[in-house]
Amino acid sequence: MPFASVAALTPQQLLQPVTIQPSPGDDESVLFCRVWLGNEQIKAGYDDATDWRTTAHHAIAVVKAVREMPF
Repeated sequence: MPFASVAALTPQQLLQPVTIQPSPGDDESVLFCRVWLGNEQIKAGYDDATDWRTTAHHAIAVVKAVREMPF
């Protein structure tokens, strides 16, 4: 899930170029994405107990924090 990787980043890291690389799954209904920060792939662990709603809210909060940063 790309938003799990975004949630693992800090607002300062999001000021750098980020690449989202789509990767097909086993069938047409599955699509994975890799998130890269420069040459480093950002990996975020998850399992069956992962609260995706909280993870998504955290990713959104990180993006909003970047938008509120003074430039």
